Amino acid sequence: MSDELFTDSAVSMDSPRLRWMKKHDVHTADFNDCQGPWAAWIGDFEEAADRGESNPYAGGYARGKTEDEAILLLANAHGLRLWNEEETQ
Repeated sequence: MSDELFTDSAVSMDSPRLRWMKKHDVHTADFNDCQGPWAAWIGDFEEAADRGESNPYAGGYARGKTEDEAILLLANAHGLRLWNEEETQ
């Protein structure tokens, strides 16, 4: 019997949230400015900024007070179900 709480394989797996972000090519960053420090976008940031600046409905990036809020706003704008709303495969 092992005295480890989790197996090595369990620890090396991505979390459901991280798997979802990779699946949808979602990226985040903390810009630490007055518009809401966190931003979330799909694909390349420069392309998202060119498409719609901080308007996720125009293809831009979403801004939020927290990383989760920015991701939620982005997901809603793109009609994506979040990692905890998708059906398991």
